[in-house]
Parts: sequence; C-alpha cells; structure tokens
Amino acid sequence: MIGIFAALRRELRPIKASLTELNEFREAGVRFSVGHLNKRTIVLVQTGIGWDRAVSAAQIAADRFPLKLYVSTGFAAALQATIRVGDLVIGQKVFSFPSLDRKVYTCDGAFTQSARAVVKSFPVAAFSGSLITVRKIVSHVDEKKAIARECHAIALDMETAAVATVAEQRRIPFMVVRAVTDVLEENLGVDVNLFLTEDGAVRWLQGLRYFLSHPAALRHLDRLRRQANLAAGSLGLFFREFLPSLSLN
Repeated sequence: MIGIFAALRRELRPIKASLTELNEFREAGVRFSVGHLNKRTIVLVQTGIGWDRAVSAAQIAADRFPLKLYVSTGFAAALQATIRVGDLVIGQKVFSFPSLDRKVYTCDGAFTQSARAVVKSFPVAAFSGSLITVRKIVSHVDEKKAIARECHAIALDMETAAVATVAEQRRIPFMVVRAVTDVLEENLGVDVNLFLTEDGAVRWLQGLRYFLSHPAALRHLDRLRRQANLAAGSLGLFFREFLPSLSLN
C-alpha cells in the first residue's frame, strides 16, 4: 500500500480521478480515499493544513494501513527564481523552518530517482533539491526571499517535514513531490493566516467577513485559484505515470 498525503481535497482530486474501486470514509477527523491503480492499493490522506494536523493524520494512517511508502504531495511555493507556476519540485532532503533541533529528513533515494526518471519526458519542468516546511503561510516576497537566503532550498510547504517525522518513526520509506502555485517574486495578495486557527482549521466566517470588507482581495484569490488548477494538473500527470512504475516488496 502507498500512502499519499496532502493538506487539501483539491490537491488529491487529480490523483483520485485515476483510481478505481474507490472507498471514501472519515476516521478520527481525517478523510481517507482508498482505491486501486494497476492492481496497486493507494491510500489518499487529506491531512488538513499545518504541522499538527499532518502529524496526527500520518499517525492515524500508519495505525490503520500497512503502508510501504509515504508520499507527501500538494502545492508549494517556489524559492528559486527559475521555478514557475505548475512546475514540479522533487525533494531530496526536507527540514522545518524555524527548527530548534535542525533535524533533516532524507527522502528515499530509490523512489526519488524513480520520480526524476518519470518527469524527464513531461511537458512541465521538474526541479530537485531541499524543501522546507514552515509553520505558517508565507504571503510576501520579502519573507520568501529571506527564507531562500537562509535555507538554500527550492520550495516550501506546511506539511512535508511533519509527515516525514512519522515515516521515520515507523521506519517507512518517504518521498515528496509537489507542484508550485506561487513563484518567488509573487505576493499572495491575501494573508490566509488570518483565516486559520493555530491547529490549521479554517475560520470560514472570518474569511467571509474579510473578503466582504476587502473586495479587491477577490482578484488575488481568483489568480491563486487559477494557479492552483495548473499545479493540480501537474500533480495528476505525475502520479498517473509514477504510481504504475513503482516496485514495492
């Protein structure tokens, strides 16, 4: 069984579209979708946003299923100027920022090499390097550039190192492939952190009030929606080619 972890439903939707015999359910607040692709069982885990939710979901998944590979996926922000919207980023190492213990998680070499081989023929670009997991959404160009200077990584997200923590504890191989939704020289235009609780839950009412009082922000939200659709398409393309190519003992 392969476990694929992402924060949002829309990040998993293009992967789910390729699965057959789909069984969807919730357990302990986590949404699971279990299906098959080329006789291989795939477990999609919608973790929710942020470190705490990702750790909890990964632990629940490990207890519930005999997983042989953890894959962190979803959207990411680029930390290099050459990476564009819709490009794929394949992690070699992952770490959190800021980090007190400087823990670095190394992605499984064989599975990562397989991912790089698959994307060689893709119409979108793919980049390999270190990825950073941050504790809040990074909305501004200056903040992204500061993180890029300090960490020398290619992209950032909010869940990957958390999933890697559980994979390491359970001694399960781990890898990460994400698609870029916003580039280095781009402000989000909306501070989404205003609508999130400390544990990553969305404050829908607070978000509605914000957009009613800041109607210009809807333009930025529509731009992000379109860029997320491009990134989701790249993820769907990748997993349709990658999952059938895997060899698991």
